[in-house]
Amino acid sequence: MTYLLYSIEIVVTLLLGAACGALLVRRRILHEQALKDLSAIVMNVTLPCLLFANIVPAVSVAALARWWLLPAAALLNIGAGLLVGWLGTRLARTPAELTRGAMAQVACGNGAYIPLAIIAVLLQARPALFGDKNAAALGVTYASLYLIAYSPLQWGVVFPFLSHKPLRALRLRQVLTAPIVAGLAAVVIGLLPWAKALLLGDNAPLAAVYHAAQLISLATVPCALLIIGGNLAHGPRPVLLTWPTIVTAGLGRFVVMPLVALAGIAAFRALGVLPAGDKVLYFVLLLQGFVPPAMNLMVMYEVLGHCKKDMAALMFWLYLAAIPMMALWLTFGIKVVQ
Repeated sequence: MTYLLYSIEIVVTLLLGAACGALLVRRRILHEQALKDLSAIVMNVTLPCLLFANIVPAVSVAALARWWLLPAAALLNIGAGLLVGWLGTRLARTPAELTRGAMAQVACGNGAYIPLAIIAVLLQARPALFGDKNAAALGVTYASLYLIAYSPLQWGVVFPFLSHKPLRALRLRQVLTAPIVAGLAAVVIGLLPWAKALLLGDNAPLAAVYHAAQLISLATVPCALLIIGGNLAHGPRPVLLTWPTIVTAGLGRFVVMPLVALAGIAAFRALGVLPAGDKVLYFVLLLQGFVPPAMNLMVMYEVLGHCKKDMAALMFWLYLAAIPMMALWLTFGIKVVQ
C-alpha cells in the first residue's frame, strides 16, 4: 500500500504538470506555434544538456561494459513492440490506413520525457528505496544511455516503416538528432581523462560550461510535461479509428510490453550479464516497458501528413489509459527492486 501511494503521488504530479500545458493551450496562452517552438527548445537545447551533464561524470570503460544492456533493451522493445502491435491490429481488424501507425504506438514508448519525469520525482525524493543516495543521477544516466540507442531506432526503423520508404531515403539529420550527438559527445569526453578534467573538478578550466549545461537541463522535465499536456489538450478527433484498435493497442502497450520488459530482465539475469544489486538499472529497464507512446510519433505523422487525426486520437486514449496503468506498474516496479 505504501508503494501504491508513492506511485499515485508520482502519477498525480505528472498529471498536474501536463494539465498546466493543456490549460495553457485551451486558454490560448500557449499557441500551436509556441508549442512547436517549445518542443524545438527541449529537443535541441535542454535535453542535450541533460544528457551531457549526466553522462560525462558517470561514464568509464568499466561502466560501458554494463551499459550495453540499455541499447539491447531498446532494440528488444521496438522489435517486440512491432510484432505485438501487428498481432493486435490483426485481432482488431484495424483499417489498413491505420495499421502501421497503431503498431508504432505499441512499439515506441515515451523513452525520454516520461522516464525522466518519473526519475526526477521518485528517485530524487525517495533514493532510499533504491539503496543509493545518487539514485536520481544514476537513473537519468541510464535513461539517457537508453535514449542514445532508442532515438536512432525510432527514426532509422520506425519512420521508414511508417513512410513505406527504404532506409536509404532517410536523411542523416533525422537520425543524428541533437540529443544523440550530445550523448555520444558525452561518452567520448567521459572516456578521455584529460577532457573530463577540463569540465569536472574544483579547478577545471571549463567548469562553467558544465555548470551551464546542468542549469539549462533543469528545464527539461517541466517543459516536457507542458508539451505532453499541450499536445493532448483538444482531445480525440478520430475519422477511421475503432474501439477494438484502441483496446488492443492499450493491451499491447500496457500489458504485453511490460511483460516483454520483465522477460528481457529475466533473460539478462539468466545469462549473468545484469549487474546484481543495481536496483536503479532494473527499475529503468522495466520503466521503459510501460510508458505511454512516444511524442516523436506525432512529429512523424505530421511529416508524413496522413491519418494525423486518428493517430492523435489513439495517442489521447492511450495516455488516458496510462494514468491507472502507470500507477499499477510503478507500484510493482518499486516492489520488485526491493
